[in-house]
Amino acid sequence: ESGLLLAVTGIMIEGGATEDNAAFASLIDSVASKAPNPGNAGGGVSVNLKALLPYEWGSKFYTYPGSLTTPPCSQVVSWFVFENMVQISDAQLAKLRATQMPAVH
Repeated sequence: ESGLLLAVTGIMIEGGATEDNAAFASLIDSVASKAPNPGNAGGGVSVNLKALLPYEWGSKFYTYPGSLTTPPCSQVVSWFVFENMVQISDAQLAKLRATQMPAVH
């Protein structure tokens, strides 16, 4: 055991916002442009993490112990999944849905 412990935050998103969600805009654009070329991430993107959180983020979440979702699947993760969803525009949601990552073998 390495002593490594991780916390993962799960934020559920849904379409339907009348305008683009400004907090997610740069993140969505970055994912859409970089996903087709794994390993070639280039420069990072600056985001305000608190701005990505849903309304009432401090009191409405579920937590459970779990593991990494990829090998070695170590049981070192504390998962925090928020109850409330964050809305993004339908155009932003379509951009995420259209994002394809190549299969890694």
